[in-house]
Amino acid sequence: MKLRKINYILAIALLVSSISAVNVYADTINNINSRAIITDSVVIDKEDSGSTLVPGDILEEVKSGTGSITITLSDTEDNRDKGNVKFGLSKVADVINGEYKVLTQYEAVNIDLNNIKTATDLELAANLFKKVVSTDNILTTDKNGKCTIDDLDVGVYLLYATDISNYENITPFLVSIPSWNEADKTMSYDINVIPKHTKIIEEEKPKVPVTGYDNKAYLYLGVGTCLLIGSSILFFGVGKKKKKCEK
Repeated sequence: MKLRKINYILAIALLVSSISAVNVYADTINNINSRAIITDSVVIDKEDSGSTLVPGDILEEVKSGTGSITITLSDTEDNRDKGNVKFGLSKVADVINGEYKVLTQYEAVNIDLNNIKTATDLELAANLFKKVVSTDNILTTDKNGKCTIDDLDVGVYLLYATDISNYENITPFLVSIPSWNEADKTMSYDINVIPKHTKIIEEEKPKVPVTGYDNKAYLYLGVGTCLLIGSSILFFGVGKKKKKCEK
């Protein structure tokens, strides 16, 4: 009886844990749909790491202009080749009347860039945009892992790897022109970016299925079948001999 009660309690606990996990997942999805969440997707290196989207009160000063974005790939632990890595670039938002305005063709993403609150970057927003954007330009890194694009109008741009070549996986990221430097309270129109990258996880090669006598199960089955047949023959054979003796 006690064992049955313990099993019942454990079953209820597992059920409650499962429901809680579902609720947490649902809340996360709702947050993604309601506002942009920033994570550590990119280090913007303008002599410091404090550059980000321009605050609303300062953004009102931005009217027009052009800028540039320079991408610099950092070294990997195993010193992978940084050349010939290709990035897609897509403009996803303009600056209009002191606000970031997502381009009409990407409004379905349902992200308010003006509602970004933290300094840990735009990884989730970038990933959501990446699902729907069309590529405006392609940038290719040189042997040193650098590439630059100039004459970009004011706005927000998504950059994402279209071909990592021999490099590592690269996280998509968003960059605004101009970008804001919180340290010295200035805007910059020429942005240097070091993208976040992660190791490539090698997939395990599928094991060759075991066939024939390599599989002990088949061997045991065969031996067992033979023993069963042999014992049956022996049994019936003995029975026949007994009948003959009785006669």
